[in-house]
Amino acid sequence: MTSKPSDESLEQRVKALERQLSECKQAEAEIRYSEHRYRLMIEAAGDLVFSVDQSGNFVYISPNCETILGYPQEAFEGRSFEPFVHPDDVSGILEAVSEVFQQFGQSPEAEVSRLTVEFRAKTRSGAWKWLSARNMVVEEKNGILELVCIARSITEKKEAEKKLLESEQRYRLLVEASNDLIWTFDLTTMSFSYCSQSIERLLGYTPEEAIGASLDDIFFPEGKRQVMAAFGSVISGESDTDRVFIAGEHRRKDNGVAWMEINALLHRDEYQRPVSFSGVSRDITERKKAEQEREQLQAQLRHAQQMEAVGTLAGGIAHDFNNILSSVIGFTELSLDEVPEGSLLHKNLSQILVAGNRARDLVKRILAVSRQEEQGFDSIPITPLLKEALKMLRATIPASIEVREDICSRELIVHADPTQLHQVIVNLVTNARQAMPEESGALEVSVEPVRFNEDVQRKFPELGPGDYVCISISDTGAGISKQYLEKIFEPYYTTRKEGTGTGLGLSVVHGIVTGHKGHIAVNSEPGTGSTFYVYLPLAKQEQRQEQETAGALPTGTEHILLVDDEQPIVAIQQHHLERLGYQVTPRTSSTEALAAFQANSARFDLLITDMAMPNMTGEQLAQAVKKIRPDLPVILCTGYNQKFTVSGAGEEVNSVLMKPVDRTEMARTVRKVLDHESAF
Repeated sequence: MTSKPSDESLEQRVKALERQLSECKQAEAEIRYSEHRYRLMIEAAGDLVFSVDQSGNFVYISPNCETILGYPQEAFEGRSFEPFVHPDDVSGILEAVSEVFQQFGQSPEAEVSRLTVEFRAKTRSGAWKWLSARNMVVEEKNGILELVCIARSITEKKEAEKKLLESEQRYRLLVEASNDLIWTFDLTTMSFSYCSQSIERLLGYTPEEAIGASLDDIFFPEGKRQVMAAFGSVISGESDTDRVFIAGEHRRKDNGVAWMEINALLHRDEYQRPVSFSGVSRDITERKKAEQEREQLQAQLRHAQQMEAVGTLAGGIAHDFNNILSSVIGFTELSLDEVPEGSLLHKNLSQILVAGNRARDLVKRILAVSRQEEQGFDSIPITPLLKEALKMLRATIPASIEVREDICSRELIVHADPTQLHQVIVNLVTNARQAMPEESGALEVSVEPVRFNEDVQRKFPELGPGDYVCISISDTGAGISKQYLEKIFEPYYTTRKEGTGTGLGLSVVHGIVTGHKGHIAVNSEPGTGSTFYVYLPLAKQEQRQEQETAGALPTGTEHILLVDDEQPIVAIQQHHLERLGYQVTPRTSSTEALAAFQANSARFDLLITDMAMPNMTGEQLAQAVKKIRPDLPVILCTGYNQKFTVSGAGEEVNSVLMKPVDRTEMARTVRKVLDHESAF
């Protein structure tokens, strides 16, 4: 027989059940609140929350899908994600989803790897929006596995990255297409960390060779010192700016020189520590060459102006000196006519005449060089010209330098401009002397005839077979390196220090020799010395012989008005002309000569007048008499005058004679002018 429970125990059981029921209701309320709060958080969040099953079908998507993509929630329910994703991104999403589910299937308790996938989602308007999705958790509900993900829009970030990439591509295109060299120099490694493609064209290095190169690889020592000083000034703060602007010599890969202008900027890190320089280098080699050529041309102009001043001074001296020589030569010739040949006095007077003629020729050459005036080609013997030039230069050569001459005694005639040949000899001898800086050694000059056959022509194509004269000038100086031999005849090329030469000498020599249809060659060994060879074609001997055929001096009976302000010159010329049969009316004043002509102009057949005279010059006198007698021939005598030369004689003058006047030349010129033949 069972006993009934007591009312007290029943009441206790009821209260316990009521407590359990209350706790369950409270738990359910908390769950509902938690779910409600979670849903509110998802719906309020800017990110998109969704879940997909193993087949890639949507199980859930947060309501803000309509805000982000424009579709309502029901548009995704049970549908595959593929229609909403860019075709190029589908495979990447499938691989990521498959990997996550595979990890969960192997070990549900293990933590699933966090994966992030970026893809383009199609909006309802048809536009593409970039999303970045990452998996949060894998859940199993009602036997179905779900991958819960959260996605955030990264469209603005992608657009910014795209613009940055396009900007970088444009920058790279500009850099690679630039004619300038663009570079970055790392101060930590002290080497170049970047160089644009243009470095290969400018310096010969490939970009790969340049990256990692040091300053020693790109600069000569002086250039490196200059760059380091400029960098140091900016890094230390001595400079007012972080910019560097310098120009200097760069070392090409072939060890050549390239002048470049550098514009660089210092970069610092977040702690203001210097880390690198970035810069642009512009090739200014041609500009530097142009500047150097301009400086050389200016130096050449200054030299030309100095030579002009020297020429003016020489002209003034020459006028007086030629008047003196006219007296010396003229009276010597007169005296020779009065003494018997073979006597001691005749021999002594002959030596005086030879010395006077040498002095006359020397003055002519000095004037020709100082005027830099072309006198025209003529058949001339090379030996006297060469010896005369060496005599002039001997005073400029130190006594410690031995001068040797090996000159052929045979007369060698060349068709040449004597002034230009004189310049060739002077330049080559001067170069030889300057090649021996210790003012010791030997300088040798030789002249010999040579005959070229077809074998020689193959070596020197510009020379045809035939007879030539070879002038060689040797020194025992430092010599010339092979790398410079091909350049020594180029204009402005010189290996001398600044201020010791213009680099024009050998180029001028080359031009003159070529203009004479000749050839110049050089043989040199460093430490041994150099030899320059000048080949000039010999003139035809019959031409020379025709010129040298001397007959009796022409004579005449005409009346000549002779004018010169130097009484001795008038006396000499009067004596010569009267011996030839002419009647002479002498005057030492141009105004008196004009008066005599005005008194009876018909009696004169010729006017011979000096150029430089007081009151009225010879040119003015010629103009005055021509107004009275336009048909009267005029011969002008001058010691030196820049304005009035043989090549620039005016209509009033029929011929010009340079003082001191040779009596043979005067006799022939007078006859030609009187016979109305051209005397120029």
